[in-house]
This record gives sequence, structure tokens and C-alpha cells, in this order.
Amino acid sequence: MDLASAIGNSSLHQVEDAITARLRLAFPEAKFAIMSLPSNPSKRDFEKLFERTPVLAICWTGVKTRPSTNARSLEAVSTWTVMAVVKNTAGAHARLRGDKIGPGIYGVTSVAASLLHGWTLTGHGSGSVTGISPMAISEWAPEGITPAGIDFEMPISVAAPYEADDTAAFLRLQSTWTFEPATGGSLTFETTQDQQS
Repeated sequence: MDLASAIGNSSLHQVEDAITARLRLAFPEAKFAIMSLPSNPSKRDFEKLFERTPVLAICWTGVKTRPSTNARSLEAVSTWTVMAVVKNTAGAHARLRGDKIGPGIYGVTSVAASLLHGWTLTGHGSGSVTGISPMAISEWAPEGITPAGIDFEMPISVAAPYEADDTAAFLRLQSTWTFEPATGGSLTFETTQDQQS
């Protein structure tokens, strides 16, 4: 069994795809961009984010484990932030409440939160919005940009891809990763005489 293939459609893949589909119910592609954002976005990531507004950026922020009665399954809650970004140079009132130029951050975050909170994803459980707050990235944001984050949790589980007593299946496990090999030379760490002694 190829372990990499078995987890290639992992719970995290499924949840992110489902969040995107859920948001699309109220944020059509013709009006809103939806994209993935790294958990530690760089300045360039934010610049790309601001190029197309309004936008909803889905950011995976972690996994919190929880007690399980099944030793073969990791029971957890995945945590996410959906960053909503609107742009309007007509002033603070327009950025918050919206006008004919574009939507306001109040409306976008309220609609997104209403879609995500209490939503049940088959095979996972019910999600919860745990907070909504403005995001302080003003030093990178051009004029008129207003971002806010919607923090969201969804249960996930990861089960071992073999039975506990199936030794043969365990021994057949392998991992095949379909991408180019690492570059930049080998990782060689020098050990000094002081470290050896």
C-alpha cells in the first residue's frame, strides 16, 4: 500500500475543498476570488492577495488533538482562518459598510460566518466559527484595503490504513511522492571536537 497515495486525499484536503465550495454558495466567482493562503504568509503573498479584491483567502492554522476511544484513529479538530479582504478608497464608512463600488467588510464577514458556523460536513461533523476580528497588516496594505479574519474549526480524523493485526499490510507500506527531488545539495552537519567529547 502506498501511504502517500492513501493520505493524498486527507481530511485537510477534504475540509479545505469543502470550505471553498461552501463559500461559493454566497460569493460567486464573477464577483469574489477565493484562494489558499499559507499559514505564515510573506509580504509577497499579501501583495498577490491585494491584487484581486474582494477576496476570501483560506488559511490552515493547525490541528488540535482530542481524546479518542480508538487507538487506531487520530481524532482532532482542524483550525482555519478565512481572511476576507475588501478594497474601497471612498473612506472608512464605505470599507466597513460597502457602497456601489464594492462590499463592506461587515457584510462579507457576516455572510461567511453564517455559512460556516453550524455547517455539517459529511464524514467530519459540525464546524464552529470561534471568532471574527480585523487583521493588522496596514504596513503592507495599499490605500483602501480592509482585511478581517474569520476563525473556524472543523472536526477531522486520521485512521491508520491497515488493521491492527495485519502485519503483512503494515510491511507492504511505502511512500511514493510525485514531485521533483530536493535541490540545494546534501544536508551535512559538521561535528566539532568539543561536541564529540
